[in-house]
Amino acid sequence: MRMKKGLICLCLLCTTCFAQVPMDSLSFITVIDDDTLTPNSVETFYKACTDNAIAGTFACITSRGTSYPTIFDYLRQYEKEGFQVTLHSHNHQRIYRWQQKMDMTVEGVIQVAKGDKYTYKVGDHESPLTVEEILLDSIGNGHICFSYMRKYYPAPDTMFGQLMRLLGKGDPTITYTNYEISEFRDSALVGEDMETALDIFKREGFKDYDYFVAPYGSQDEDLQDIARRHGLKCLVSISNDDYLRYDNKYTPFNIPRVGFNAADGGISTFDRLKQHINSVSRTGGWLLVGTHIYDGWTEELLSTRFSDFVDYAKERGLKFVTLKEGFELYSKYSGNKHFPSDSLNPDKTAITMVNGMCYDLLGRQTDKPRHGVNIVHMSDGSSRVVIIK
Repeated sequence: MRMKKGLICLCLLCTTCFAQVPMDSLSFITVIDDDTLTPNSVETFYKACTDNAIAGTFACITSRGTSYPTIFDYLRQYEKEGFQVTLHSHNHQRIYRWQQKMDMTVEGVIQVAKGDKYTYKVGDHESPLTVEEILLDSIGNGHICFSYMRKYYPAPDTMFGQLMRLLGKGDPTITYTNYEISEFRDSALVGEDMETALDIFKREGFKDYDYFVAPYGSQDEDLQDIARRHGLKCLVSISNDDYLRYDNKYTPFNIPRVGFNAADGGISTFDRLKQHINSVSRTGGWLLVGTHIYDGWTEELLSTRFSDFVDYAKERGLKFVTLKEGFELYSKYSGNKHFPSDSLNPDKTAITMVNGMCYDLLGRQTDKPRHGVNIVHMSDGSSRVVIIK
């Protein structure tokens, strides 16, 4: 009887002390792997996470399930183990970005084909151009149309110049005398691609796939509106080298993340990641880190840099959570008026253990409940006592 009373008192004490987590002490981190491509890359990301006792989020290209049907088998199993599988796209296409089309007037051009690659240089930045349309007469005078990504602003700052050929044979340069630029995004095609992916997620039985991780890290009002119209809960970008603080700076459809790989925005040095982790550990907040595990992930990278990154974050008190768990935690505790904190209640949202937020009676953090008495923090912000005999 005395033992039972002691446990009841312990439960009450723990619930009282930990039910509300102070906002400035709540620091958590989400790792998202973009462009899920092959069974091997899926397994590699899974192993990288589980070897370090964390769960991550797969941002999935659903068309890859056609090429590699076993991808969905892997992902369904990993979802059961606490990972999240969510929307990236059906086909990873440039339609998700604002694009520009450049119509150039040229003279005496030969041996140019649709799809040829050129580049122009603006300052220190070389911008790729792909030939989309050729309208030339018999002696090579007329127009050539190029497409390129909006991020490669500015356009050439003169109406005269040369384009240097990147690929193919023939003229090493194209000399142009003037050009016109138009911007476009085919929103209907983006919507169709999203709908196809969402239908596949539903058909395949995935659960929390309506958290949108934008292809190319795109982020603008048009894409945000498309995401809202399709009932998605958020849009995660890579257009801001930042994290979510406890303020009103960001909205659910403008969630920033930082890159882990060298190709992710050029901000992926370990020192830069450390700066973000240090900031979050001091101020509280939510840091999202994007990886492309298919892109240059060597055994050395997995065994050293990724492990060092996870260890560094854990040592500074950051808790690893999935995208859904992070969204719910931030919505509930940030005070950010843009996030739907009033929609997060036990009747509507599944409450799960926050990965890595488990402690024994001596205050030591464990990766999961162990034998004896455990204090477990839940994704709704509450804490529970779990006793394992």
